[in-house]
Amino acid sequence: MAKGCAIFCAFGFVGLMIFCGVLAAVMPKSEPLTEAQKAERKQHVADDEKLTRHKRYVRELITEQLKAPSTAKFSLESGWSKDNELIVRGYVDSQNGFGAMIRTKVYAIHQNREKPELVYLSLGDNVLIDKVTK
Repeated sequence: MAKGCAIFCAFGFVGLMIFCGVLAAVMPKSEPLTEAQKAERKQHVADDEKLTRHKRYVRELITEQLKAPSTAKFSLESGWSKDNELIVRGYVDSQNGFGAMIRTKVYAIHQNREKPELVYLSLGDNVLIDKVTK
């Protein structure tokens, strides 16, 4: 019994080694990144960090406005507009003053891609910040 198990393990190991060798031979080789590609990748990472940071900031501001902030469940998306504005939009589900769960739309605009500033924030029909139309 032990001899059969040892043979089975040996064949399994050899098979695994052959599979790994074939896989390594078939996988395409990656080319080193050019300086332009590295810079572009670095910019994407920086943009993603800004999106995440500003989405979190919007969540904090909205949470302050809710009747039951501990019940808040957010679904927010963020991205860059063609005018280079950072847009955060989506909704928040939270309890109202009577304990019923309600869904409210959230919309925010940050201007200036390099150092974004919140210029518009709305929660449902309530405009909390509006530096755009002034």
